[in-house]
Order: sequence, then structure tokens, then C-alpha cells
Amino acid sequence: DKAAQSSWMSFRSSGGERMKIMPIPDELLGDSITLLEPTISGYRETEIVNVRVDRTNSVTDYNSSHTRDTTEIIIYYDCENSRPSLVDFSAGMQAEYCGERFEIIKVKRYCAVDPHHYTITARKIGGHFMG
Repeated sequence: DKAAQSSWMSFRSSGGERMKIMPIPDELLGDSITLLEPTISGYRETEIVNVRVDRTNSVTDYNSSHTRDTTEIIIYYDCENSRPSLVDFSAGMQAEYCGERFEIIKVKRYCAVDPHHYTITARKIGGHFMG
């Protein structure tokens, strides 16, 4: 329908014609995170809603007596449906999700004519275990 199509992102294909990209569906954006941006006196916290978070659990062995939890999350931020809008993500920021802190290590922006969505990869902070 016309109303749904007007919210799609458009871009030009290699042939020059405009193509439409739909925003990430609301049903897939049920998570929220707290973005922690470093400041001189600590962190500025911003609640980010309507994102998707996929979590990958893993543990790395240093040696026989030390391990590290290297869990990562990938945050999907839709430029139309996630809030607040116009968030400036960068590596080195932190994200809090389900009571755990993660350091943002990679930010990838996907564009059509305008930015469409971001994928933000973050690795768990801490998680050192001695056995």
C-alpha cells in the first residue's frame, strides 16, 4: 500500500532506477539497551529502544587456569523505527544489556539514499575467571 511504501528507504541501483528498502519490521525490534558515552566525569547514559539484540556466548581459554567470557552482542538499530533517532554510535562507547556491560568494537552503517540501519558489535567487558 502507498502509506507503507512512503516509509521505505530508496536508493539508486547500478542502472540508475530508484529502488525501495523497507525499514526493519517493528516485530523484530523488541529490545532496548543503554548507550554509555564517555565524558570527562564518567558516562552519559541514553536509553535506546526498538532495537534488536542477538547474543553469542563464548569462552576463551588463556591457559589451563584462566578463561575469559568473550560473549558478544550485535545490536540492530533501524534509522526509522529505533528511538531516539540520529544516534551517533562509535567504537569505544559502551552498551548495557540485561545487566551486563559491553564495549562497542565495530559500527557498520547501511545506506540507501539516507542511512537505513546500523549493526553495532559489542564485546562483554570483564569476564575473567581463574580456575
